[in-house]
Amino acid sequence: MLAPLRKFSTSIYAKILLGIIVVPFVFWGMGSNFVGGNKNIILTIDEDKYTIQDFATYIKNYVSSSQKININQLEEIISVYVGNKLINKEIEYFEIKLSNKSLSKLLKNQKEFKRNNIFSRVEYEKFLIKNNIRAVTFENNLLNNEKKQQFLNFVGGGIVPSNFLVESSYNQVNQKRKIQYLDLNKMFLKEANISDSEIKNYYTNNKNKFKKNYKSIKLVEIDPQTLTGSDDFSNIFFEKLDKIEDAIAEGKKMKEITQIFDIENVKNFTLNSLGKDVDSNLIKEIPQTLANNIFTYEENNVIGLVDIKNKFYIFEIFKDENIIQNLNDEVKEIISIELGSKKRRGMLSETISKVNQNTFKKADFDAFSKNKNLPIKKISLNNLYDDTLLEQQIINNIYSYGEKKIALIHDIMFTKIYLIYVDEIINVKIKNDSDDYEKYFNLSKAKITTDLLNSYDKYIKKKYEIDINDNALNTIKNYYN
Repeated sequence: MLAPLRKFSTSIYAKILLGIIVVPFVFWGMGSNFVGGNKNIILTIDEDKYTIQDFATYIKNYVSSSQKININQLEEIISVYVGNKLINKEIEYFEIKLSNKSLSKLLKNQKEFKRNNIFSRVEYEKFLIKNNIRAVTFENNLLNNEKKQQFLNFVGGGIVPSNFLVESSYNQVNQKRKIQYLDLNKMFLKEANISDSEIKNYYTNNKNKFKKNYKSIKLVEIDPQTLTGSDDFSNIFFEKLDKIEDAIAEGKKMKEITQIFDIENVKNFTLNSLGKDVDSNLIKEIPQTLANNIFTYEENNVIGLVDIKNKFYIFEIFKDENIIQNLNDEVKEIISIELGSKKRRGMLSETISKVNQNTFKKADFDAFSKNKNLPIKKISLNNLYDDTLLEQQIINNIYSYGEKKIALIHDIMFTKIYLIYVDEIINVKIKNDSDDYEKYFNLSKAKITTDLLNSYDKYIKKKYEIDINDNALNTIKNYYN
């Protein structure tokens, strides 16, 4: 999509990356564009063909050759790849070019390369060394990024929203609303109770839903006392840590390392990505940062040394498996929420149907209040972000309905449900000399630009014939799996 690309960070490091990572150019629907054919050609755009070798080189910018890629990740990468090619074709079509003089100006205007507000070649060289990038690569990426920015400005630039649109944007956010609502949550406290037998039956019949990935590891914390017999973080301690790192690099395993360095108290744990055991108990010995580190590895027999807030750990992953969680309190709560949600939806199905068909009137609203013994609450909302009485998610939904409308508003799991009546909408205006005028001017401009770029996306889809070779894609997929 074009719109998010305009918001891409303008930092100098982002400009390096933009030559590698670009938001997909169009929503062109990958599923309908897969074809068979020559395994050497992965992508065809009109008459231009792009080889599997070209894509393989491109994909290295995302992952190492040893890392596994699932199908969703692969589709995302090829979507970005296609987006890059399409943007480049449009840049070529519109003959967007930049001279060496323009590139020089771009470089000299980057604040990261300035010293005392003057371009410093030394700062530039330091930056290249620090980020391990060659000057020619960086400058090429910077040049390409500027072309893309100019192209996006060409497509979506020059937009000036009218005062009417600015006022509309301001009013959408700042209009006041008087509403009446029924809190249906209290009604369900009694009517939608979930029994223990219902929870057990659901768990028995749906155990596979509660499978989670667990890793079994050997773990030992390393401190100065363990390695040197002293409590000091001395040079000797860090020298031994370096030797442990060298041993890991040489392929030695936990057992051999602990024997060499006389390390004791190695413990075994089985944990999920949240650092919890199979009973959903938090493992105190494993900080969340360490759990996150462990779950970056998809393979077994991995050993690592990590430093977390001046605590050092050696871990070795020896098993990776999907385990069905026990029926513990956490699982019971998940089941209770899901069953409660189903019950509440069932109990409200008739009301939901009437509200959706716009046949549930104010008289029905009042009658529902009386029959269910639910008091009608009356409140005023000062703007879209007035969440003093109701949650923001609920407020957002309220502001999507017109005056005198009735809506049944709830969260995704039906745990919080309100029957809402929009009694009155008080519209507001903004003056041209207001401090907020520029803010809503830019908001209106962004909305128009987004709509325009989305339209351009559709135009691009019709302009180019895009085919992805399924056979070549499978070759890549098999390589990384």
